[in-house]
Amino acid sequence: MVIENDKQSAMNKERRLSFPSYSLGLTQYFETISQKFQNEKEKKEEDQEKKEGKIDAQVEYPDSEETEDDETILEIKEKRVTKPSAFFVLLTMRSEKVFKTNMGNVLSRGMAETIHPRLWLHAYVIDAWAAILNHEEKMRSDSTKFRYFFDTTIVRDFLFDENIHFTKRCENFESIIKDTMKKDKDPATFKKVDLVFFTVHQKDHYYLISMNLKDPAIDVLDKRNSVAKISNAYKGVPEELILLFCSYLRKVKHKSASQLENVEPQRLKMNWRTRGNYNDCGVFCMRHMETYMGDSSGNWSCGLHKESAKQQQEIDYLRLKYLTNILLSGINQLRDKIIAQTEKFAKKSPQEIDALVKNGWEKRTRRI
Repeated sequence: MVIENDKQSAMNKERRLSFPSYSLGLTQYFETISQKFQNEKEKKEEDQEKKEGKIDAQVEYPDSEETEDDETILEIKEKRVTKPSAFFVLLTMRSEKVFKTNMGNVLSRGMAETIHPRLWLHAYVIDAWAAILNHEEKMRSDSTKFRYFFDTTIVRDFLFDENIHFTKRCENFESIIKDTMKKDKDPATFKKVDLVFFTVHQKDHYYLISMNLKDPAIDVLDKRNSVAKISNAYKGVPEELILLFCSYLRKVKHKSASQLENVEPQRLKMNWRTRGNYNDCGVFCMRHMETYMGDSSGNWSCGLHKESAKQQQEIDYLRLKYLTNILLSGINQLRDKIIAQTEKFAKKSPQEIDALVKNGWEKRTRRI
């Protein structure tokens, strides 16, 4: 395992928590006309919905309180960046791959497009992000906690089917873990892992379950602002997942298995949780994966403001950040192809770019 020093770790952490500052070579002109066609399309859709009586008025977010201690994810007015989400969809077929790893992760263009603002995120986008974070954990400093991220495929419906005997479900769960981690033999025992993350996809909603193996604790990280009890809100999924995972830990003779099995899951209180946002749970989940280090004391902040127009801007820009990081990740075997396509596209004339963008936005509804 490659371990970086504290300075490298700090630089790596800063890169993960900041908005990408590099340019892919496209002109500011392209960004402008891309936004123009997006705005025109959204306005037409909104006018049509108002005409049909589907919506009454523009949704307004309450203003949030700000303090000098708030972490700033981005400066909306000052930062100018290139938008890869707009150009790469014009250069590939919907089924063409834009992300591929030697671990078997694959992301098609159609799946990647769901990272566009106001769309419900495809699960494979989160899975790609989990693969990237696992790769980055291999370069962590000795002073930081070792985290492991399972993707959305680990938690499957049949694992919670009461018609299947618990012993059989444990065997199925063990088989899934071994298959998922077949190229990660060392983490498979979890003896060196501090935090294990499970991304749960339940009834069109994403949330995160963190299990602390060093200081036994189980945290549910959910962006929904709900007062319902955990057992009612998640239909027993966290509790059942604890039993299944602890059964696996006993098999690999992990010392925390017995302790963890007796821990009650808690839902973290986060002041950025939302009530009116239904499409961005996947982005919140990715942000929580990126920033949570097991501090359940209430001091942890992922850098987002309270539910507001400002928070929505932050979420929209995080979508762009994550797409950029995924496409240009060092583990993406198609990275050079993406860069080559970008450079080729940047050489086109403004008129050609204008026509391509217009055509792309017109066909966008059919692609998603």
